[in-house]
Amino acid sequence: MNEQDFKKALNLSLKAALECSLKWNGFKNHPKQPNAYRSQYFCYQVGKHLDSSIKKRFPQESLVRKLITFDENHEKVTGEWLLDVLWCDDVQPVRSSKFKHASKIFVALECESSTSPKSFFEDFAKLVHVYSDIKIFLAGVDQIREPFKWKYIERRTTEAAQFLNQWARDLDREEWYLAFWPSPKDGRWDCLEKYPHLRQIVVFDLRDGTFVEI
Repeated sequence: MNEQDFKKALNLSLKAALECSLKWNGFKNHPKQPNAYRSQYFCYQVGKHLDSSIKKRFPQESLVRKLITFDENHEKVTGEWLLDVLWCDDVQPVRSSKFKHASKIFVALECESSTSPKSFFEDFAKLVHVYSDIKIFLAGVDQIREPFKWKYIERRTTEAAQFLNQWARDLDREEWYLAFWPSPKDGRWDCLEKYPHLRQIVVFDLRDGTFVEI
């Protein structure tokens, strides 16, 4: 799978993950943290839907996917390492031990539902300082008025590009993707018919130091 085909697959995977997540009722088992569980479930679905495309992108590698999953009772099952989702090689560094550990990261993904600058860049910076061939950041949007959503996206894409241009060390060898998806904050997912602009997922890639919509 080449880069252009991967971009299409990423867009389709994000949309499919959102549709699956919107139908999920397991969050009702966690009334104290419904939005957190919905966000985590979306991230889990993104990892599932992207898996085959990423493995096609690196056909010579035996990639292992690490992320939180959910069992049949809608309970979280710990499986993440370092980031929300990553695809890596696993090796067994100690012969006498059955445990394997990541030796090289090929794809790194972070997902953040909050729109605050602190939350956004706290997770975005993790990706900046991790060695990976492909980096994907999923940023939530929750603006009820559509013009405010687009202003927010414009501001964050500009700020994120500036951050990368100043602090990233290997931009020439990395693929960067920045996508905006509807945050479940304050029950937004239950009234997306009222705010259809929030349902639209927008994906950007980094080209010559600027995030450009795909």
